[in-house]
Amino acid sequence: MIIYLLRHAMAEFSEHAGSEPVLTAAGREQAEQLAIRLRGSDIRRFLSSPARRCLETLTPLVEATPGAEIESDPRLLEGSTLSGILDVVESLEEEPSILCSHGDLIPELLGHFQRSGLTLLETPRCQKASLWIVKRSNRGWSARYLPPSQRDEPPPPLRASAVSTCRADGG
Repeated sequence: MIIYLLRHAMAEFSEHAGSEPVLTAAGREQAEQLAIRLRGSDIRRFLSSPARRCLETLTPLVEATPGAEIESDPRLLEGSTLSGILDVVESLEEEPSILCSHGDLIPELLGHFQRSGLTLLETPRCQKASLWIVKRSNRGWSARYLPPSQRDEPPPPLRASAVSTCRADGG
């Protein structure tokens, strides 16, 4: 199982958008760069917090993936519970999936994975538009952090073989 944990891109409140933050120009660029970075990945399910900033972050990737649709899930909303996001993870079965959520839930989920045997070699970070690639295999859990990509930066490899920064088996 491979799960891509994505924090929404840069957002701010706008008088035209009402009471919910929307992506800034820089956030829209981050979302576009994310779509480029993940082009050709094996993602099959695209789940998002119903928050507009999450949906907007995931939209360019979904639009670039034939047949893809965003599944909006309130268990990915800011302030939701760990048990809710764990239910989402359990529903993924073995399908490679991306979850777009918030800066409170992603570190909490990573903490759960640590308690389940994942050893992180660094403090979990969660910059806006950053990505954690988490893999569960018969050797345990592994994870790799990718900071937000910059324009014209070549994307790093994303295949499962590249997911090796930290592993639960001590390697």
